[in-house]
Amino acid sequence: MATDNDSAKEAMRNTLWLCLDNGLRLLHPFMPFVTEELWQRLPRMQLQTEENLSIMLSDYPSLSNVWQSLPSVLILQS
Repeated sequence: MATDNDSAKEAMRNTLWLCLDNGLRLLHPFMPFVTEELWQRLPRMQLQTEENLSIMLSDYPSLSNVWQSLPSVLILQS
């Protein structure tokens, strides 16, 4: 039972981090100083690289095929 709870917490943490990271990257062109400050305070999910030293150097978010559900894609295509 504890492992299910731990895995649910980990999944929730990862989802929250992904939303915050992408949300801040989307807002950065409009609010650069605020988003940079908040982004610097996010815990790093991957190894420290040149790209993630600053939100200014990171890539703008793009669509990931993993985030698409097949039924919604089929509805949009018809």
